Amino acid sequence: MRYAVLGPVEVEGAAGRIPLGGKQHVVTAALLCRPNQAVSTDLLIDLLWPDDPPATARNSLQVYVYRLRKALGSDTVINHAAAGYTLLVEPGELDVHRFEAATTSARQAMDAGMTEDAAKLWQEALDLWRGEAFAGLNEFGLIREEAARLEEMRLETLEHRFDAELALGRHTRSIPELTALSARHPLRDRFRYQLMLALYRSGRRADALQVYREGRELVRAELGLEPGHDLRRLELDILRGDVALDLPSSSAATPASPALPPAREPRPAELPAGIATFVGRHAELTKISNLLRASREGDRLTVIAINGVGGIGKSSLAVEVARGVAEEFPDGQLYVNLHGATPGVAPLTADEVLDRLLRAVGDRGAGLPTGTEEATARFRTLTAGRRLLIVLDDAVDAAQVRPLLPGGPGCAVLITSRDVLTALDGATHVRLNALGEAEGVDLLSRLAGSERVGIDTAASLDIVRLCGCLPLAISIAGARLAARDDWTPALFAKRLGRAHRRLDELEHADLAVRASFTLSLDQLRRDVRRGGRSAAGLFPLLGLLETPNLSVAVVAALADRPEEEIEHDLDVLVGAQLLQALGPDRFEIHDLVRLYARELAWEELPEPDRAAAVRRALHHYLATIRIATGALVYDGASRRRAGLAQEKLTRAGTELTGRPDASAWLGAEVGNLLAITRQAAAAPDDGPELAIGLAAALNGLGNIRHFWRELVPINQLILDVARADGRTPVIALAHADLARSYRLTGQLDEAVAHFESALDRWRRVGDRTQQGHMLFGLGAVAAMRGRLDEAVTFHREALAIRREQGDPFGEAHMLHVIAVVLTEQGAFEEALGNQRQSLALFHSLGDAENEGMVLASIAELHHRRGDAARAVPLFERALRLLRSASDQMAEAGCLWRLGTALLALGRPGRERQREALAILQDLRALTADEVRAILRDPQPGIPRPLKWL
Repeated sequence: MRYAVLGPVEVEGAAGRIPLGGKQHVVTAALLCRPNQAVSTDLLIDLLWPDDPPATARNSLQVYVYRLRKALGSDTVINHAAAGYTLLVEPGELDVHRFEAATTSARQAMDAGMTEDAAKLWQEALDLWRGEAFAGLNEFGLIREEAARLEEMRLETLEHRFDAELALGRHTRSIPELTALSARHPLRDRFRYQLMLALYRSGRRADALQVYREGRELVRAELGLEPGHDLRRLELDILRGDVALDLPSSSAATPASPALPPAREPRPAELPAGIATFVGRHAELTKISNLLRASREGDRLTVIAINGVGGIGKSSLAVEVARGVAEEFPDGQLYVNLHGATPGVAPLTADEVLDRLLRAVGDRGAGLPTGTEEATARFRTLTAGRRLLIVLDDAVDAAQVRPLLPGGPGCAVLITSRDVLTALDGATHVRLNALGEAEGVDLLSRLAGSERVGIDTAASLDIVRLCGCLPLAISIAGARLAARDDWTPALFAKRLGRAHRRLDELEHADLAVRASFTLSLDQLRRDVRRGGRSAAGLFPLLGLLETPNLSVAVVAALADRPEEEIEHDLDVLVGAQLLQALGPDRFEIHDLVRLYARELAWEELPEPDRAAAVRRALHHYLATIRIATGALVYDGASRRRAGLAQEKLTRAGTELTGRPDASAWLGAEVGNLLAITRQAAAAPDDGPELAIGLAAALNGLGNIRHFWRELVPINQLILDVARADGRTPVIALAHADLARSYRLTGQLDEAVAHFESALDRWRRVGDRTQQGHMLFGLGAVAAMRGRLDEAVTFHREALAIRREQGDPFGEAHMLHVIAVVLTEQGAFEEALGNQRQSLALFHSLGDAENEGMVLASIAELHHRRGDAARAVPLFERALRLLRSASDQMAEAGCLWRLGTALLALGRPGRERQREALAILQDLRALTADEVRAILRDPQPGIPRPLKWL
């Protein structure tokens, strides 16, 4: 048998891997925590049923062990005695034992001065790991403890391995992995010590000291302590340049080397110097470094292509990676800047580059190659059997680099390009995105000075955000701050805050963000083969909208062109790194690229054309959100057609087939709809009417995705628009929507004020329907405040209006609402009567969603009366109806209450409650911290968003 726990738990027999499912998996993991030792029955039961073990727990455990024995193919593998169950493991069968044996041998080799052997043995031990120990099961007590012990052993082994690597002089190649480990384990002094030493020995003294300063700040902030003695001593030694830190000439304790071979051509070492301001990119550094190191074992050429928008830091990353793995390529490192996007410089041709490369690898052949094909063949001949790293920086496209590739394994090629070189066969593509905000601030501080940036961290973060976390933009900002001692970060952030001037501010010496984007666009305009001109013509329009992302349908409306044409142009823009694809039908544009596109739109398009394009997009959005509202909202009042009349819309909306399709569209577009509503409010002509219509639809859909918090400022804006409009009904609707968003975000005083303002206006115009809505809202606020009698009074007045108007939906809704309040008051019989009337009305209307809501309330009523057994099947029936209606908020409420009822019956119910919390977090009704707090509570109350659902 073979047992593996250094990763997901796996068991392998003679016939292959043995499948383990469910609780069998947990039992196996627990027994492997203590191989050849008894694990008590009580402990296993606690692991399997952590909340409330059933009365049949011991019998069930016996069944699981019986099935496990059968799966393992032997009745004698697991013994049972009074002390518990014991899994018998032979020597070498468990990966933990092999790991421990390898580390023991490594320590012995190190003690004997056999450093090379020790390094290999420690690496062999680490190679046994396939992920986190007991992955997926390490949340259980006993298993969690063993996983933590093993993780500590893994980290200690890594530390020992790096001790050996540094003793062998492999400091440069250790830097990327040590950087990642220090970031992942910032309070572990040994990794930081080793990283500092590796950097110092690699000639990067300033970086080594910066690593110490970062560690010191973190330890003081987290623990209120100073770094350990060893780290403090190392910092002093680095500052003094103590020769004791240098690698001794006899450091690699290996057998004597043979006589030196005859002199040969100098090894090429063409990599540029390391970049002092390089920050972050730990994941990319580790990934690319590992791929390049693995090229030694491969049977084909390793090609890695880094792509990303101009100014994202592709070249810096390539140089940093190449320098870190240089020792892995003993035959040298070649570097060529292909000038694919250098202002004023034509890209190099393949012939020009091959001439340089051939000379670099010592071409002494008779006669010069007569063409590209011959030069490529000679280059492949000269690089065959050698281990070279070739960095081709700033490529135009795959055609430019294809002739420059060596032919066989051993060599590796690292390419950077704005374009995604998908036509390059066998290449691994790495997309580079913007820096994280913390990394951006780090870069800014390295350029402008850490003290200066640290004085106003909030303003410095604003600068990084206004730069879109783009390294080129941050570098320019840092250079400008460094050049102007009289500028504070706050002042420069204010200057960058002027969107129409931001690209002007991001220019310094020969660096300019605008120029970087212009190069990409100019290349498109010249690319007739790909249809680049058409895509370049579309590009300025993408700067006209303020939405976080763009769909094909919206861009088609902007451009007034068919979607099929637009899809092609958007794909071309993605390839040129002027757009990022978020999915097959959705795209994102970087903030600075958007500003550049907007500049072009203002320069190249007349104002009427710009306004018409935006107006088409707004009309498309309003038409589509009305389609979504019709599919998702049953309540006619919530589907009101406020704003521009339907017949005046000039664009059709996207067709949405059914509730799931409409719900998916809404989930993808919520952020865009909020942004486009703000933009519409400031647009000319029918912009305010469009904003009113968009806001009305958003308020009708608020419960579907629970974005009431975001709707508060939108509704405040719409109230200003409505007041400018001057019509009482429009103002009343705006007050009503603002009141509702305040109520659902818990701002109850503000909600009452706006409900009363709206009610007053509806009474003035005699709109009884809307009066009923406001009375319901006032009653809901009263209920949330615990004023239940007052709530019932408001709700009964609203019910009378619904009946007076012959509105069966409204009547059913108010009967249900009154019943919920009566249930809170303990008036169960009256509440049950109301709920049954409500249920009958909703059923007659074919309204499955609200029928499910009422059934859930009836189930809750029975649970409150102490009859959980009767409540559970009603909850389950309600849950089926709510899921079929795609009402996630109501589904979460039903799941939570079902879980509570199951727990009351002594049945597992926590998983249902976890499902409810997951939905609430997905809907942004609860934060991750709130969810964790609820899960920590052994007897949690009903989550806030579900209280009056």
